[in-house]
Amino acid sequence: MRRILPPVLDGIGLSGEAEACRQAETPADAMAAARRAAWAAGTVADAAARGAVWVRGARAAAAARAATFAAEPDARTAADAAEAASLFSPAAWREAAAILDEALDLGRQAPPLTPEAAGARLAAARTGATA
Repeated sequence: MRRILPPVLDGIGLSGEAEACRQAETPADAMAAARRAAWAAGTVADAAARGAVWVRGARAAAAARAATFAAEPDARTAADAAEAASLFSPAAWREAAAILDEALDLGRQAPPLTPEAAGARLAAARTGATA
């Protein structure tokens, strides 16, 4: 959200919302900033549509859609946010891929998990205990 959404918001003149997204320090702050950005972008899209400024309206609608997806706590919407952002920010997919690569690199740092330990964790998760 801090890396994909701001360029789209900057592109429609919402630099304050873009900066708020960049500066969000916690997931809750990020989701709140994305919600505010979604509303602001929706307002820009509405005003552009009323003024028959179609390209600006389309960009603002894409920004509103990206921000709406970015505001969701479910990580599965990240691809939707990147897709919406990519409509007017060609770097969005590259940035999304870089974020995924970084996450994979973090995962590779974990020690190997034996089948027995994985089974114990699964059993503990089913019972609500800790392994």
